Amino acid sequence: MLLEIVRQSLATLWAHKLRSFLTMFGIAWGVGSLLLLVGLGEGFRSGQAKELATLGQDIMFTFFLSSSGSSLRC
Repeated sequence: MLLEIVRQSLATLWAHKLRSFLTMFGIAWGVGSLLLLVGLGEGFRSGQAKELATLGQDIMFTFFLSSSGSSLRC
């Protein structure tokens, strides 16, 4: 029974080549995009950590809120 299911699945994939290709391409594109975004995020995070480490230990950032919105002053 399992052999029949596998045979029928392969026959369906072979009969619908374009649909199968587009499905596999979409999955590969999604995985590749996810890996790219995670890699960029991790690279940005580690770069910012290195940049903050070069500033020193005695730096303090203050944030002042105004009525027109928030503004950053150092």
